[in-house]
Amino acid sequence: MPNNTLRQTLRARRRALTVTAQHQASMNLVERCTRTTMWQTSHTISAYIAFDGEIDPQPLIHAAWQANKQVVLPVLDPKRKGELLFMHYTPTTPMTTNRFGIAEPVFTPQNTSAISSVDILFIPLVGFDEAGNRMGMGGGFYDRTLAKIQHFSTPDKSRSPDTTSRPWFIGVAHACQAVTQLTQASWDIPMDYIITDKNILSAKAK
Repeated sequence: MPNNTLRQTLRARRRALTVTAQHQASMNLVERCTRTTMWQTSHTISAYIAFDGEIDPQPLIHAAWQANKQVVLPVLDPKRKGELLFMHYTPTTPMTTNRFGIAEPVFTPQNTSAISSVDILFIPLVGFDEAGNRMGMGGGFYDRTLAKIQHFSTPDKSRSPDTTSRPWFIGVAHACQAVTQLTQASWDIPMDYIITDKNILSAKAK
């Protein structure tokens, strides 16, 4: 099946989930994430605002705030076309809607956060396979943003913003978005783990 057709099929599949199923998926996401060592040792996480049937991470964001963690959200970079930057997100952060209809913080240079300060990147997926390959919305924003740091080591408790380490790349999807195998291009960035409403998949050999 061509990627565009598969993408449309998987997006329709997650949009078809009931409100009850979506709510349970959000609660399952919190339960699974907060039990991991990655979460327990993290200081800053990057989440997203749910769109088009994605698992809603708002309960996870609230759990982060309650644990005194910093939360950032991806924003379309106004200077580097096709890339993302990350901005601090609190309950009082002014929000706007980007050109794709997705909510994001209003851009201000002083509110940006270096990706090197992020411990976990929760990345929404359209589809995934057991090898950790991800299918996104097709714009390549995450792939271009992460390409510069994908070969850095993953974080530990002693990391500091000036070290050559990177966040954990954690794909987030409903279990119904799994496929047997995805065809990947050279620029596609694989995930370290994929978390669904059903399980946690260790996606790459460490």
